[in-house]
Amino acid sequence: MLCLPEKFDSASLRSLISAFGLRKRFPKEYEAWERGKNEIERRFQRISAQRKAAMRGKVEEDPEDIRPRRHVVSELLETFP
Repeated sequence: MLCLPEKFDSASLRSLISAFGLRKRFPKEYEAWERGKNEIERRFQRISAQRKAAMRGKVEEDPEDIRPRRHVVSELLETFP
């Protein structure tokens, strides 16, 4: 069994798959993995876009609300570089 960290980037994963020849050795499993990966990526992108749109909407509604937060973050970053 091959155990990989969760934060394994896509380019490294593709290099690993290519180096071991997994696509040729296990074509059915590779295709199933690729479909699942693509579905997860599309869902993540959709959720991310929805959250960004919601945040933009909140900022546009009340831009004054975000200023205190920026101030607090700036103060924290100055205190703990």
